[in-house]
Amino acid sequence: MSDAIHFRIFGYITTIVLHVANAVIMMSSFRDDDIKEVEIRHYQKMQPFFFTCWTFFFQVIFSGLSLYCDVQIMRNTKNKTYRLPEILEKARVELFNTIVWPASTLVFAMFWLFYAVDRDLIYPTAIDKAISPTSNHIMHTYILPFVLWEMMFYYRERPANVFWRAAAVISLEVIYFLTLIFVKMHFGVWIYPFFGKINELLIIPGSFTIIALFLYGTQKLQWILYSMLWVGRRKPIVLKIN
Repeated sequence: MSDAIHFRIFGYITTIVLHVANAVIMMSSFRDDDIKEVEIRHYQKMQPFFFTCWTFFFQVIFSGLSLYCDVQIMRNTKNKTYRLPEILEKARVELFNTIVWPASTLVFAMFWLFYAVDRDLIYPTAIDKAISPTSNHIMHTYILPFVLWEMMFYYRERPANVFWRAAAVISLEVIYFLTLIFVKMHFGVWIYPFFGKINELLIIPGSFTIIALFLYGTQKLQWILYSMLWVGRRKPIVLKIN
């Protein structure tokens, strides 16, 4: 059995523990005095709608599924003919390719870009009173090393048909933009401060187009990284997915 499975299991357990513990800590970190501040109150109310929170939820679900798969593989090491049920193997591959990878790279890139330009556009300074820098980095930094770690130790082949994968990624974007519009209509505020700085007639179509192009680029980048990370390494036999 390849040592890669042990590295993967380490990554999955670390990810689950970090995200779950961080979520519990953040939910219990809001004090009554902090909530009186507008930015902190907004952050607390909007937590279920932040795409960052969706992303670490995706990572936890994926890690749980992958951990289960690898444990089953380890339990059946003596059975040379054992293979995971195809539905589990497909779910593991597709969940990473179409949701976890693009969501993680999007959150990492967009958050730190806005943070570098003007952090108040994405993560107002007042939030530091309730959320520690460590929690912030678990949400917005750790998510990228995790997906790169996964790519280093679990090889995937580029599918022959990328249309449906692209459609799945764009569908996720559509769902999230509908969520943005719902929150604006229901609560009267944008989830992210920078949305209020741009003409409302342009913000939805403009940001949707930019993010769609970015997600398209991440799909291309994914396979370039696989070829770089696995150059000169013996590739395992993987499930062929059309």
